[in-house]
Amino acid sequence: MEGVSKTKGEKRKRPSPIQTPKGKKPKKFEKQSEEVKEKEVKKQRKEKVVIEEEEVQEVNVKEGGVQYRSNLVSLVKLVRGIEFSKLQKEEIRKSPFGNLLLCVIEKMMDESYVKKSDFETLKLVSRYQGHGGRFKLGNKTVKITEKEMTLIFGLQSDPNRIRLSPKPKKPNKKFADRICAKTDRIINIGSLRDCFEKVVKKNTPQDAKDVARVLTLYLLATVFCPHTTSRLNWNYLEFVEDLEASTSYAWSTYITEYLINELDTKEPKNVGGCVVGLLYWLCEHTTLVKKGAPADFPRFNKWRLSDVTELLAKTPLQSLEPENVIESELVPTDEEQKLLQFVEVVKPESDDDEEAVKPADKEPSMEQKVENKERPTDAYSELQAENQMLRNEVKRLKEENVDLRKTISMLEQQRDDSFQQRAFENDTIADLGFEVETVHVEKQVLQSEKQVLQSEIINRESEIGTVDGRFPPVGFDLKIESPPGFLEYGLGPEKPI
Repeated sequence: MEGVSKTKGEKRKRPSPIQTPKGKKPKKFEKQSEEVKEKEVKKQRKEKVVIEEEEVQEVNVKEGGVQYRSNLVSLVKLVRGIEFSKLQKEEIRKSPFGNLLLCVIEKMMDESYVKKSDFETLKLVSRYQGHGGRFKLGNKTVKITEKEMTLIFGLQSDPNRIRLSPKPKKPNKKFADRICAKTDRIINIGSLRDCFEKVVKKNTPQDAKDVARVLTLYLLATVFCPHTTSRLNWNYLEFVEDLEASTSYAWSTYITEYLINELDTKEPKNVGGCVVGLLYWLCEHTTLVKKGAPADFPRFNKWRLSDVTELLAKTPLQSLEPENVIESELVPTDEEQKLLQFVEVVKPESDDDEEAVKPADKEPSMEQKVENKERPTDAYSELQAENQMLRNEVKRLKEENVDLRKTISMLEQQRDDSFQQRAFENDTIADLGFEVETVHVEKQVLQSEKQVLQSEIINRESEIGTVDGRFPPVGFDLKIESPPGFLEYGLGPEKPI
């Protein structure tokens, strides 16, 4: 047929494209482009959501792909724009990281104040000498200590060491069910954030405590003990369940040792733990960084991390002059000695004054000062000292309660032992009585058997000893002789009867 057959080697002609005006796409391609745009928009939204959920710190891929998850930016974003109630602030103050949290909340910090550069931070981490927290600054070696970590972040801690289980599992506690009811595995930072957004809107005593607990866990996951993933170990829940007792653990020791272990065992760009604390520690041990704020508590509030980034970008740490490096350990001020646990807490003048224990109707800020006879003091610091005194008293009462419980348990054990001994004696007496009755019965049986045997013996004697109807006389021996040959063949007794 014409138009169907084709010669060998002839190429099949494609149909002509749709004729459209120049510069204008056909409707088919317009729909496809719109669908592509929608997909791109959805993809961008999805990526934005993922970044917001997993945002633990800023990431700069162009600067080498280094990412340290330890940061304060995430906390600043979490509490931004939230008005905390007086009850919530009181519970936050009881937590081991209450000084840091209240500083961020009351100062209403901006992200730029705490934002760091991971690439510049890597320069400081690379100066680690691998000798128990020692860094090489110029020609001097400076060591970071748990006392300095306490001063930088205002940590509340006691000598009780924190020991985590090697096989963590979800604890059987109501708080764990409230924050992670749908999972039995590891806590996700996103779930902590969702839980915080729910409980912060309520103002019941239980919800106020949950606010403090969640913020404590959030700091552990994002500032002090972050991993390579945005998750937190179940082990930490048992240390925040009781807020009053949570400050009795050595948090500064644990956080410092955690950081040093990461520095000792991992490459500089893969180090976890409280890396952001190293930047504030560098500010305290050099004279090149200008203070962003006057002397304040905790000390991290004095420094702007952008200034540290600028210093690290311009000045190599190995070329620091000796006069610009402070080698000695940080010394606490009088105010820090009152607020923190490494020295004895100063007690108020009157222990019976109820007004001294009760916080004021309007909570004073850290800047407001009150006049004292000796020197000006901070009202906020006085409340902290009084609150710490109450916590110490509660701790002492708990220890006494434990001793009393041990004494009660010992007395109950002694009582149970005496009951068991008395029951054993009663059983022994009953067994002896039963044995006596058994002996009496056996005696009666033997006596009856004896009488039967005696009667049988008499009958046998009468049968054997009768001769011609008469009994043999006394001393008469009855002998029976066997015939000859009777004994030779074993047919009779060998001896006479």
